[in-house]
Amino acid sequence: MVIAIFNVANTYSLYYRIEIWITAVPFFSMIYPLLSSVPFCWRFFYERKDGYLKYTVNRYPLKRYVIENFVASGLLVFLCIFIISFSSAIISLFLVSPQTDISKNVPAFEKELLGFILLNNPILYSFILSLWRGVLGAIYFTFGFVLSLFYNNIFIVMTAPFVYSILENFTMSILGCPQNSIITSFMPTRLAYGYTALYNLLVGPAVLIGITGLLFLYEYIKRRKEPGRCLNII
Repeated sequence: MVIAIFNVANTYSLYYRIEIWITAVPFFSMIYPLLSSVPFCWRFFYERKDGYLKYTVNRYPLKRYVIENFVASGLLVFLCIFIISFSSAIISLFLVSPQTDISKNVPAFEKELLGFILLNNPILYSFILSLWRGVLGAIYFTFGFVLSLFYNNIFIVMTAPFVYSILENFTMSILGCPQNSIITSFMPTRLAYGYTALYNLLVGPAVLIGITGLLFLYEYIKRRKEPGRCLNII
């Protein structure tokens, strides 16, 4: 993000400092599903696959251990995505300056979602949006964590959230509703002014939560019927 911010500041003609942050965020919006899953889901995957959890049962309640792992890792994901997003906004607002071009029209940011806050209090705007991005990161982590509970392919566990983000964005575009994509939820300014409403930001995350919940229920019920019992652990 820092590299992207300084690249945008030196190569783009912009009017507002917060515009640097907005323009630099697309790459982050593409890779954050990986940041939400890869650094955290692999540990539980190997704890389950290598049999560590079988020994944990003798010392600590298994369900409590799994839940506490999930909550702690989810909070870490939230903090990571929030810190990356908000700290980069602070850098944009205070450490770099935009280049202006009088031949172009000033962006009408007041037409954007929360545009009044964006123009008059960009720190508050970036803080609110960074909090929301942290929530989205935690949702992607939940998806990866559910996969790590049931599947034995590390490639699927690590990359599925990233692949989902690409396919979901492509599908929403094909269906003619890119405003409902989770990418738009992460980056509300990517579409034309006034095209994204507040409720649109909730559609993409709600779909992912629904898919994650259905996947968990399906795998949980299926494994309850097997001799290996739930989670394929004991």
